[in-house]
Amino acid sequence: MDQLIKEAINGDSEAFAQLLKLERPRLLAKAYTYTGNREDAEDLVQETFIKAFHSLHQLNQPNYFSTWLFKILIHESYAYLSKRKRTLAIEVKKMEQEKVTNSEYSSFEALYEALATLKYEYRTAIVLYYFYHFSIAEISSMLVKPVNTIKIHLYRGRHLLKQNLQQSSHLPYKKEGLEKLLKEELSKLAITFVDIPQHLDLQIEDYQEDRAYYLWTGEEMEEGVGVTLDVNGKLLALAINPTKRAARVTIQEQQLMAEQFLIAQYKEALNYLSLLEVTEKEDRTAFVFAQYVHGYPLQKHQTFIEVSHNGEIITFYYKGYTTTPPDYPSNIIKKSNIINRYVKLGDWQLKLCYLSEDMYDIEKAGIYQIYENNSLLHTFNASTGDVDFPEEKDQDDNQIVPFPNMQPGKKQTTIRRIIGIPDTMNLQRKLEKGNDIWEVWQDEASEKFQDTSLDSYLHNMTENTVKFKYDKETKELKEFVWFKERTGALQLDYEQCKQIACQFIVTYFESFIPYLSYKLKEPSFNEANRAIFEFPIHNGNGMRIEAEQISIIVNRTTGLIEACTTPLVTIEELKDFIKKPVITTNLLHKSFDQIDACLKWTVHYDSDQPYETLQYKLRSKEKKQVIAGIEATTGRLICYKR
Repeated sequence: MDQLIKEAINGDSEAFAQLLKLERPRLLAKAYTYTGNREDAEDLVQETFIKAFHSLHQLNQPNYFSTWLFKILIHESYAYLSKRKRTLAIEVKKMEQEKVTNSEYSSFEALYEALATLKYEYRTAIVLYYFYHFSIAEISSMLVKPVNTIKIHLYRGRHLLKQNLQQSSHLPYKKEGLEKLLKEELSKLAITFVDIPQHLDLQIEDYQEDRAYYLWTGEEMEEGVGVTLDVNGKLLALAINPTKRAARVTIQEQQLMAEQFLIAQYKEALNYLSLLEVTEKEDRTAFVFAQYVHGYPLQKHQTFIEVSHNGEIITFYYKGYTTTPPDYPSNIIKKSNIINRYVKLGDWQLKLCYLSEDMYDIEKAGIYQIYENNSLLHTFNASTGDVDFPEEKDQDDNQIVPFPNMQPGKKQTTIRRIIGIPDTMNLQRKLEKGNDIWEVWQDEASEKFQDTSLDSYLHNMTENTVKFKYDKETKELKEFVWFKERTGALQLDYEQCKQIACQFIVTYFESFIPYLSYKLKEPSFNEANRAIFEFPIHNGNGMRIEAEQISIIVNRTTGLIEACTTPLVTIEELKDFIKKPVITTNLLHKSFDQIDACLKWTVHYDSDQPYETLQYKLRSKEKKQVIAGIEATTGRLICYKR
């Protein structure tokens, strides 16, 4: 799963879709506790996926993907509960006041003006039905009126609205619903922000309560254009591929282009937002604009813009600004208190970690000896110094035991046979990433949804599929996961499933055996009759390499392997790793001079409205990067890439 998260952060939409498939049951169960009905719970989970899709690039620490996703769900759930508690009068009043001022959006103005002329009963029914998507039965219950009365109000309201719109616009108005009118206006506006290449097709056209999202892609899925608008047609997000043009512009010119683009969308934005950071990349430069309060940038209100070296706006994420900034604490403790308490007196543990160049600020990927401290992941209250908003980390109390002694099974000769892909499945797409090849196979009888919603897109991309990865040069299988329901008549027990998992490893990943152990857990199956087995990697002498493992999921009703993931570390790296002497405690304390405690505004999601408080966060002094640990052989900081 860690590898899927890393790929999703790097822009792999298929990896993101797979993650959502894996996380959906847990999120749905939690959402149900808030809503009390499955329909609204599904809506909350869907909104969580949308928010996660737009902000995934901001997730610095993939280990906390599940926690981060859960926090988004809780935020959306609080918003749901808050909306339920409001009176209908306030809801309708709010809708009446949401007028569009830009003359370009005359259709919106006409719509809201026409709504305002309706009787209160008609207007209320229409707003609840079309804008908030309550069913007729729900509206009947909320307004304490018979279902037939609500139907009459909707019928008469639509009829009068049609007349009002025809009179104001002098154009015939077809009876196709308010929702369609809004969608048509937004879809027309979406294509005014970008030039859509002719070879790209519209894949997603998804409408939420407060925004609309569009995605155009090609057959190979490598190229795409994404646009997100709010309900008033204002641009919230944009993502396109840079074109190949010869002329190159300077960083100063790119910054000017970014600022001009921002002003073109929100002319008052730079009255509130200032440049926070500039990051030059291989083919683009990233600019982050933030709203500062008492000298520190707000986390909630940061706009991200990327400009290609050829002078194109290729990425835009707008988070607005606030006219009611959070209160600055009356008392701020010294940062030296934080460093003394959590760094100098902190609990530093020596661990082995596999670090990759794409996630960590290192010269070369490989196995590192790292001193880690949980406080590096925490934030601390600026007034008290106490841990105020800790990152949640799962407690792992499971026992690690030696890998079982096992004989290999009959070895299949092709990847398709190893995974068990039947002849009824066809190759859907094939992607190349570095030295890895991804293939996705789908059942030829799979039902395809014809609409362009995000749900349909994810369904069509993942339903009844199997996805696997293999090495481009050696052709060796690295991992696979099934998204096709496979059931049988067996009722294997946990030990039998474990035997299947172990034999699969011995048969196809024999070279890892000297470095494998087994995580002893309480025998259990999930709701889908799957058992999950984890086989941690060690250095050959019993010292575990953090987060590196082979994971196997076995279906107890069929005895088939549903998923398999392998570690990032290679056999060659394991063989070549030499455990070097670690620095002494005294030298470790000298490394603390590289660590700073920086004040920052941090968002909390423990109420119906997110709010920000001033926190301390441990960062590197030189680059202000988030710290992963201290390299045990040199004493230098190991930091996450921004």
